[in-house]
Amino acid sequence: MQILAGYEQDELPDFKLTPTVMSSALHDVLVKAGVDNIDVYDAIIASEDGSVRHAGFKAYNLIGVVSATDFATTVFSPSNPSRVIDASIDSLAIDVKKVTGVLMFRLAENTGVILVHRRVKEALEAANFESLYFMAPGELLTL
Repeated sequence: MQILAGYEQDELPDFKLTPTVMSSALHDVLVKAGVDNIDVYDAIIASEDGSVRHAGFKAYNLIGVVSATDFATTVFSPSNPSRVIDASIDSLAIDVKKVTGVLMFRLAENTGVILVHRRVKEALEAANFESLYFMAPGELLTL
């Protein structure tokens, strides 16, 4: 991953969706919380000229998607008829019966949404990662 010119001294986030990079510290917390479906590779974040380099990061792939939506109560945006991969969601309701044995996953209906089990959320909150925030499914709004 490359740091854009002029941003070399900025604080680096612990988690990034694009490109998919997380700090090694965040990965450690996820593993300790029981998340076992992340494929990771050591990554270095560097400035364009290579003069600034940061180790301690992982490029990652969150493996697997789950169709966990309760379609009867989820509110989808009427402007987007899609219900797979890129659905626009105004308010998400989860069917917990569809989620078994996985603690962190991408939502099949909108793969930009990552859902975590309460245990994972609590572990991440206890570690005080400043760049993470959580929303209840009903608060979710995707475009």
